[in-house]
Amino acid sequence: MSRPVRIREEAETSRRVEGRFLRLQGRRVRLLDAGEGEPVVLLHGVGGWAEHWRDVIPALASAGYRALACDLPGFGHSEAPDAVQYFDPADPYYVRFLRELLDALGLTRVTLVGHSLGGAISMVSTACMPQRVDRLVLVAPGGFGDLVPTGWRALSASMAARFGPRLPPAALCSLLPARMVHGIVRSNFHDPAQVPPWLLEDALSFARAGAAVEVTRVLRQLLGGRGPRGELKEAWHPKFAELRCPTLLVWGREDRTVPCEHADVARSLIPGARLELIDEAGHLVMLEQQERFAQVLMGFLGAESPDPGTPH
Repeated sequence: MSRPVRIREEAETSRRVEGRFLRLQGRRVRLLDAGEGEPVVLLHGVGGWAEHWRDVIPALASAGYRALACDLPGFGHSEAPDAVQYFDPADPYYVRFLRELLDALGLTRVTLVGHSLGGAISMVSTACMPQRVDRLVLVAPGGFGDLVPTGWRALSASMAARFGPRLPPAALCSLLPARMVHGIVRSNFHDPAQVPPWLLEDALSFARAGAAVEVTRVLRQLLGGRGPRGELKEAWHPKFAELRCPTLLVWGREDRTVPCEHADVARSLIPGARLELIDEAGHLVMLEQQERFAQVLMGFLGAESPDPGTPH
């Protein structure tokens, strides 16, 4: 059952955020939709859900954009896919998913804003269908560095190691310790005292409802022992060098999950990419430094406006 959409009270009085479900690839997908104007599609990271953009959505709507944020398949309230190859160079599942989402919404061209896993999805999708992406904003995107945080390794391994491989996934998820899930959430903030209670509550609820299974599936395909699988980097990094749309990289300076040093690799690969570092922010920079993140994002969108004659 869907829970009420969380949004700032002051935004509710001026901008309506519509939460609804779509049917994509035979699965239910939850979408938040607010505002009118040029479409900006927001993709969350692994283990996340659409409300990771809860402060960005009203900011975009107030600035004259249409903000769209979905729960990626298997996360939040969206149903999980069958066995798929998420970043298969020949036929990446996430590109098919995003293409179908844009088609269902009648969107020809969009700005993509992706965080972490969502950043990797945004890069791969732009490489595969550049004609549909006006601008690209990558928020601490995965896919560049060589270190895997201990917390993610623990979560990926815990499903089998802690509880045993014979239990069904639902039972494994229901037994996930709150301390472990909350610890991972806090590790994504520079100042753990700034973690809002709703984020801890929802992270545990979604993880126990099945998102932990999807986290494990994604990470096992994406990561090796020390970072992104070599075969994926070999396939995709040359394609990132061919990106031609205006691109902004945003990192929290104190990010311990995807350290901002990874930005050097990203800038060396993506032509003309601009980098903004936000102080006193960890991996979930858009939640920890809401106003500064919104300033950076709006500044880029205003400075890098697409041709007004371009259909959307």
